[in-house]
Amino acid sequence: MRARMLVLLFLVVAVGCDGDAEPGTSPTDTPAESPSPGETQAGAETVQIYLHSGDPHDCSEVVAVERQVGGRPTLRTGMEQLLAGPTEAEEAEGLGGWFSEETRDLLISAEREGDVARVDFEDLREVIPNASSSCGSAMLLAQLDSTAGQFGASRTLYSINGDLNTFYEWLQLAVPDP
Repeated sequence: MRARMLVLLFLVVAVGCDGDAEPGTSPTDTPAESPSPGETQAGAETVQIYLHSGDPHDCSEVVAVERQVGGRPTLRTGMEQLLAGPTEAEEAEGLGGWFSEETRDLLISAEREGDVARVDFEDLREVIPNASSSCGSAMLLAQLDSTAGQFGASRTLYSINGDLNTFYEWLQLAVPDP
């Protein structure tokens, strides 16, 4: 048992000192700082995602929930967990939003460059068409922005299949300058 722990410790140190970014992340894609993700068990950490509170009078009210992830939390793992939607327990608490099993695999990329996060989706418009209403877009952006914000991004740009215009025109919003 002790030899196994020493080997595991060596691997953790060796991987941590390697200097390369985790596959699918940029070198600047860093984990959240306090009070966000914390270690929960050996090799697993948590990431916060933000779900709609269920308040019908406040479309942009979101609540943080923690999800366990294997390894270091990144913008990508946060977005993957958000797009998977609420768990049955979270739904039972009245939490929800636009994301579900149908949106689970629609993330193309999520990277942070300096203080700007860039998140690209496959076409969400058919899966969640009502997100283009004023309340719907407020809910969608509150969930996305809050989840992305924990990774040090002061601004997040969203796109569909690499096109900013498609995403923001869908929500009937002005396209931000990249």
